[in-house]
Amino acid sequence: MATASYSLNPNAVASISEATRKRVQLTAAQLGYLPNSAGATLRKGHSNIALLVLDSTAVVQPVVVRALVGALALKGFVALTHWFSDTEQLVSAVWTIQPSAVILLTEVPTATRERLLRAGAGQVVGGVAAENHRFDSDAEASKRTRVDGRGALTPDDPTDRT
Repeated sequence: MATASYSLNPNAVASISEATRKRVQLTAAQLGYLPNSAGATLRKGHSNIALLVLDSTAVVQPVVVRALVGALALKGFVALTHWFSDTEQLVSAVWTIQPSAVILLTEVPTATRERLLRAGAGQVVGGVAAENHRFDSDAEASKRTRVDGRGALTPDDPTDRT
């Protein structure tokens, strides 16, 4: 088992003969071997998933989502979408899949962003307008934002900085 693992891992430091390495790699290719993603996630501490968090009450332009999914795919990420309506469900999803990134296309309070990081998100991006406002809850944040014609999140009243 170790010989196969070392032969398939390009970063392995074990001394496996080149003939053995090639034989194992050929057999793996013939069998359609794919590395175990759970093992890779455990080793790296996060998956190759980017979680796109969409506001369940706002209109998000499909072109924005398609562009994000395409850009993430080019970087080797798998994009999953999550319709945000409840903080606990979102934190549970992050804890379960351990995404490399959570991309917020909705506003959430700073405390929620911090919980997402503690739950295992490699990084949390987006939802930055929440930094300019003080909200008592996620529901309050959702009610106070909209998506503009370019797909960007904006406060309902741009002059309101409460």
